Amino acid sequence: MDLFTLILDYDGGTYIAQIESDTPRNAAIKWALNLEIEKIPGLGHSSKKTIIDEMKDDDKCPVAVEETINTWCSSFTVRGKLGLINIVKTKKQ
Repeated sequence: MDLFTLILDYDGGTYIAQIESDTPRNAAIKWALNLEIEKIPGLGHSSKKTIIDEMKDDDKCPVAVEETINTWCSSFTVRGKLGLINIVKTKKQ
């Protein structure tokens, strides 16, 4: 398993988590499933379900960021607000 750092920009806040997974997509799904909504103002249980559904959607698969290595990006929309997720494969120490 690889370590991925997920950086979420949502509604003026930045939230960072690290997840062990085999792929960036599975890291995004695992992150969504374990999302601690109480730490992100404006998100509730229905928002979390929407985020999980979007991370599982084939059309929302993380895409590689051009001219970088081990870096992907994905997004979701909740209540008309965009959430941008950067995913970086991170070296374990």
